[in-house]
Amino acid sequence: MPLKTSKLQRSNVDLTVHRAIKLPQSMRVYVVIQNAGRSWKTKVVDSTAPEWTEKFRFELSDDSARTLYLKIIRKRAIHQDQVIASKLIAVEDLVGAQGDNSEVSLLLDPDHDPSILGVLLVVSVRLQSPRVSPVTVPSPVLVTSASTPRDVEHPSELSLPPLSPITSQETGAVWQSLLSMVSSLDGAVKLIDELAKVHPYLQLAWSVLSLAYAAISAQADRDEKMSILLDDMLQMYKFASGVDLKKRDQSIAPILERIARETVRCANFMNEYSRRSILNRTITSPFYDVDGTIQKFRDTFEYLRSCLVTGTALRLERLTSDLKDDTNRIFIATQYPPVETGWNPVLGCLPGTRQTVLDDIMKWLSCEYDDEGPCRIFLLTGLAGSGKSTVAHSVAEICAGVHILGSNFFFKHDVADLNSPKKVFTKMAVDLAAMNPQLAKDIAEAVKNEPYINGLSRQFKLLISDPLHSLSTSEPIVLLLDALDECGKPSERRELLRILSKDSSILPNNVRLFITSRPEDDIAGFFDRLGPKTCVRRDLAVTLDSLSMNNRDMHTFVKMRFAEIADNNFNAPGVDEDWPGPDQIERFIVQSAGLFIWASTALGVIEDAHNPNVELNSLLRDSAASRGAQDSLDALYRRILAKVGHWDEEGFLDSYQVSMGVIIAAADPLSLAAIDKLVGDELPNDRPSHLLSRFGSVLTNVGNGGGPVQSLHPSFSDFLVSTQRCGDPNLVIDAPRHHRFMALRCFKVLSCLHRNICSLPDLTLFNSEIGDLEHRIADLPEEVRYAGRFWIIHVLRSEPRDDTVLRALAEFLSAHAFHWLELRSLLHSTSDLISSLIDLDEWVMSVDPPHPGLEILIQELIDFCRGFGHIIRTSASHIYTSALPFIPSSSPLRPLQVECNDIPRITIGSRASWSPFSTLQGLGRIATLSFSPDRRKLMALSVDGVVCLWDTQTQQTVTSPFQSNDSRFISSAFFPDSKSALIGSKNGEIVQYTLELLEPKGLRCKQSTAVECLSVAPDGEKFFSSGEGTLGLWDGISGSLLREFQTPFNPDYILVNPASTHIVGVAHEETRRKGHIACWKIQSDPAPYLSREAKSRSLPSVAFSSERDALIVATARYIELMSLEDGSLISKHVFEDADSMAFDCNISQDGSQLLRVSGIYADIWTIDENAADDAKLIRRFYHAFHVPNHKIRAISSYGSSLAVVNKTADEIFVYSTTQLAMKKASLMHWEMPVFSPDGSHIAFYIEKRQPLPLSSTNHMKIFRVSDGTEVCRINVRNECLASCCAFDQMNRHVAVGYRDGAVEIFDVNSGQSVLEDRYHEEAVLGLCWHASEPRLASFGAEGKIRILDTTTNENVAEYRGQFPFELYGGSQRAITFSEDAALLALCFPVRQGRYEFDKESIVIVWNIEAGEIISWRTNEYITRLSFSPDGSVLWGAPEFRDYLVDALAWTFSFSAGTVQSIPWSTSSPFKFRKYLDGWITKKDGTRLFRVHARHGGFMNRIGLERLPGNVVTAVTGDGGPIISDTGRLVYMGDDSAVLIDFSTVPALKEDDESVRRVPRPRDMSHIRWPRDAVIGPFEDPIDSNVRETASSRIKE
Repeated sequence: MPLKTSKLQRSNVDLTVHRAIKLPQSMRVYVVIQNAGRSWKTKVVDSTAPEWTEKFRFELSDDSARTLYLKIIRKRAIHQDQVIASKLIAVEDLVGAQGDNSEVSLLLDPDHDPSILGVLLVVSVRLQSPRVSPVTVPSPVLVTSASTPRDVEHPSELSLPPLSPITSQETGAVWQSLLSMVSSLDGAVKLIDELAKVHPYLQLAWSVLSLAYAAISAQADRDEKMSILLDDMLQMYKFASGVDLKKRDQSIAPILERIARETVRCANFMNEYSRRSILNRTITSPFYDVDGTIQKFRDTFEYLRSCLVTGTALRLERLTSDLKDDTNRIFIATQYPPVETGWNPVLGCLPGTRQTVLDDIMKWLSCEYDDEGPCRIFLLTGLAGSGKSTVAHSVAEICAGVHILGSNFFFKHDVADLNSPKKVFTKMAVDLAAMNPQLAKDIAEAVKNEPYINGLSRQFKLLISDPLHSLSTSEPIVLLLDALDECGKPSERRELLRILSKDSSILPNNVRLFITSRPEDDIAGFFDRLGPKTCVRRDLAVTLDSLSMNNRDMHTFVKMRFAEIADNNFNAPGVDEDWPGPDQIERFIVQSAGLFIWASTALGVIEDAHNPNVELNSLLRDSAASRGAQDSLDALYRRILAKVGHWDEEGFLDSYQVSMGVIIAAADPLSLAAIDKLVGDELPNDRPSHLLSRFGSVLTNVGNGGGPVQSLHPSFSDFLVSTQRCGDPNLVIDAPRHHRFMALRCFKVLSCLHRNICSLPDLTLFNSEIGDLEHRIADLPEEVRYAGRFWIIHVLRSEPRDDTVLRALAEFLSAHAFHWLELRSLLHSTSDLISSLIDLDEWVMSVDPPHPGLEILIQELIDFCRGFGHIIRTSASHIYTSALPFIPSSSPLRPLQVECNDIPRITIGSRASWSPFSTLQGLGRIATLSFSPDRRKLMALSVDGVVCLWDTQTQQTVTSPFQSNDSRFISSAFFPDSKSALIGSKNGEIVQYTLELLEPKGLRCKQSTAVECLSVAPDGEKFFSSGEGTLGLWDGISGSLLREFQTPFNPDYILVNPASTHIVGVAHEETRRKGHIACWKIQSDPAPYLSREAKSRSLPSVAFSSERDALIVATARYIELMSLEDGSLISKHVFEDADSMAFDCNISQDGSQLLRVSGIYADIWTIDENAADDAKLIRRFYHAFHVPNHKIRAISSYGSSLAVVNKTADEIFVYSTTQLAMKKASLMHWEMPVFSPDGSHIAFYIEKRQPLPLSSTNHMKIFRVSDGTEVCRINVRNECLASCCAFDQMNRHVAVGYRDGAVEIFDVNSGQSVLEDRYHEEAVLGLCWHASEPRLASFGAEGKIRILDTTTNENVAEYRGQFPFELYGGSQRAITFSEDAALLALCFPVRQGRYEFDKESIVIVWNIEAGEIISWRTNEYITRLSFSPDGSVLWGAPEFRDYLVDALAWTFSFSAGTVQSIPWSTSSPFKFRKYLDGWITKKDGTRLFRVHARHGGFMNRIGLERLPGNVVTAVTGDGGPIISDTGRLVYMGDDSAVLIDFSTVPALKEDDESVRRVPRPRDMSHIRWPRDAVIGPFEDPIDSNVRETASSRIKE
């Protein structure tokens, strides 16, 4: 029932504060009541059970006293007190809410921390002599925020004085008056300590208003909207100027701060509005409603004015910012996991401190743009402990308050995610997306287009620079980075420094960078070069000469802290309200030497002391006032260590070394609990957490144990590792020794690893598909997660390098190498896996004595990570199923397969060693390819002008691929030092780039034509470029053009001899098969002195001899040594196979070796630089390349590495030629694998090719599937190649079809031929045996279908059709009987060209008894066929794709001549699917494993064997690997076939599909099929005349 109460008039109110409910634990709190400019405070109590029961009385004298502001405040020891929760409520609402109850529970609103919800404040209210008039109000006992006056839509009801509008003619005077009032108000608040925090906001407000005034006053036509908005601000400041600030200092501070913040935002809006008006444009952005924004500002100003008039405390956040697009913002946040860094108001400057530097920063923020752009960077430097981070937190708070903080990142040297630049720009992107919905949209679009944006430069461009440029606004956007010096080593942060200092110049003018750092040489060097117009640098000096700058700030801080300590220790002897007195405070400040970290640390020690006064006197007595800042800080740390340690107690020093060593050596801070578990058993009589709890004054989180423990300030870590600074060698932490200790402890912790460490229920999913993966990872012990990520770091930094670490390392890798890789995959920590293992390998090799076994083990692990990096990165579970089975048989990693008995097994064709090549992908079609002179880098340019640089050791990109914004890159050349390279563009520009980061180095020049090729002289001082008929010589340092040469052709490439005296240009005419070679003398005539032609099928390859003045010229036919003086022939070597199929050649960069390629093999020859005819073949390897697909090649110096481009697959294969030399050459071609019907045996057709002369020796081999044992060898015909084969149902015979139309049948046991005849005029395309009778169906390329009785060698039936298209007889086709043998089905692709087929197939079903044919065309390339048991449905499996395509099913009617598609379900006979990227899945798409066919040909040759129900063998391409329904797969490896048994994979155990359900046809003419539409009657491709006579040709 509603409660009858009254509208309050003049009366007294008694308010009793009883208790609070649901407060956070472990804090001291009190309540503040504010009313009409007055305030009352309760006592301070513990928040565990806060009870007050204190009564306060106030008078409702006028309307201003009708509102109460109740706040629960946390009492803080170091910083200012913090409001936890609060409530703004009208007294009459409070009375109504209490009603007849004795108390009322108020639900308070959280203030700064939104996680603090549900806090209740229990109060009671009583009116003295109330005079009421009845009115009905609701009476809830629990009051929520909905009932507060904050939600009142019309604040004018508070009877505010009316506004007096101004005219547009008075605008100038109003501006001057407004600026004067803001300045006066700023001067007043600076005099009152409690209002000092408002000063930076008012100063920024004045500066931004001045800019807005300058912009608006320049307009001839003043805008009435701006005049109204200006009037509202003026009225608000008039009221603010009339307030007695000293009497209302506490209540008015948040109001004034908010007034200043809204002034800044409004001035920015006015500036933007005027800027667009000048450009004659309106603000049309969907996120920028001008009228709505102006009205929001006016409402906010009205509300703030009402707060000033009535004394109502400020609570309502009247935001005028745009609504955020949560969809895009959440998407970006999910792509880039959050980084735990950000500004914290608690860590900022105390009010009234650091005003000088904050004033400078505010002036920088509000500086006006000029023609040269703004001074965009503010660099704040200072020594450790000088307060840089404190200033950064305050700047972030101010910028966030006025909504101009775009992003903030606080580096920390001992936090893994915060001590490197890897996540700077992804965190920045998340912050910017939260700031502005347009930015969120643009950033989300960039991430969707390229989910994995690697490299800082590309991240900066795509995630930061491009979105900011698309944002049409002039409002400042501040990007803040604190403690840049803690961002790794100088080499690790170099690229970030380059981007911040140089690339930031491309950002819009309104974007500002605020950076703090110690004055490290590399950081100062980058920014000092920019000059004062680009970068403002301020230094927080802390020397004794500059103490006056910090004196006032230090006094404020120290006085406040001493007051808090006195308040908390008022019973301690010698401590009273005036303690410690001005003299002691002054002495304390002098001892600090200007370091805030000294003062803060010392005050913490004093606060923790039993008697603070005694501790203070002792500290002042022991400290020397004359020492510098560093000495003063060191002395304080020594004093703390001496005081907190029980150094004479037995075992304490050991405990200290173990525990503090973990803090110093940890690569990422650990909690106390994790430290206990990691190293606790090293201390039998102590625990690290117990000892570390004594160091609360210098370590974080040692009191409650809830967070990571780390040094309170980096200076303490620096102190502990320095013998000179620490003094006592017993207390010094020997970092290398503790890294060694940590490495051993990590190995011990990781001994618990096992397969499926996170107990994942579904092992077929990728990591990204596991919904609760992050929760499962969080459930892993913290010390296990840490050890898995950082044990290598500890090994690399450990000393001494002895057998103990090596033995532990060997034991760990031998037992848990793959478990560790699984853990790294789950932790998303694989980006540096290969590079860290390479570093580990080098470390092991540096240990004396050597450990070859461990070296080999690590090298094998590196090869494993290179070969299966994609699997490791994306799916932890598939490391076992898709990587482990493919380990070479000779690898020391192979024994680790033993524990995995449910993974696929290779029973035939297991590789003996790792592949001699690795695959680089992701650039697109390659145009040029080259190695750096030191062979450590490989550079590729795509036809689209994209440049990519790989490290040949790690086989990872140095930086992400990039391309020019101005013109397409088309040529490149390395400098001899391998540290930089030239890149030429289509527009003629030539730029030098460093190889470390692929960033411009400085040299930049331009020619008039496109830069077709480049070459750098061996001395690096000159380079050459060619274009359309031009050849230029350039200075390699200044980039100036020295001279031009005449050229009779456009060179494809140019070379300079070692002495830099001659240049040679080479070109090739492909149509005429002719090469052109020309030579110039650099210091002679610009015309070539030597020009000749060379007959060659490809571009000749040339190199200069280092032994004599000669030129080595190589083609696929010969090698010549030619004199440089006159071009005469010195010697010549003609290859023996010069007239055979040799296609191309490449000479190594040093001229010592030649790569020569044919369609069958590749040779590497050594070249004698004195006599070309002494060239010797040193390596020959087969089937490494297939011309013309593999065309572009590069061979490094000395022939150690070889790079080949597969143009069709956009892949680069990088070979180690030393491994190729060890690899046994093979000429065996394993083709047409076919399983027996029961899956127990498999047959291969093997062609052995001879290179010279081209010939082949062919046979078939039959193997037992279970163990790979060879059962039988069959000698087939050599005069003609086989085209197809098939087992009979009893595994007794195998039929082979040949390309000349013959069919031969062999006995499996004896291998002897039992039947041979030529049944077809052209190639046999398909064979299929009857299920129960000795009958063989065959299909020929001439269109004939025959059924042969193999016992009598007579035709049972024959059918020949006239096909309106050509059949290609080079590969086997799908053909199958129905179970009752009444029907025969076959299919073949529709041919488009000689080697190309449409993605369509013709399907034919022959009713053998009736002699009827029905056929149809389907929009898929069908590779497998199967009848249902009753023959009413035909299934067809489409060609594999990179997505799942359902099997197709048809019903057909011979009488009606119709075919109908039907939907399929689990009744489909095809159990497995295969994809272009090598994944093998169940038919529902569940992943089983992935095959890694490194040549890219695997998925072009894959099919399916005969399945139960007469699903017969069907293959594509050349006839290759097949999948068995019993869980076996065969594919073609490099040398032989590979048979994989995957029947034990767990995902298959749940499938026991013994009965197939046949789908019933139904009318689906109304359904639109996505790929295979309802087929209906088609024009029969078989000749109708032949059909009529078919039955007469059936024999009994």
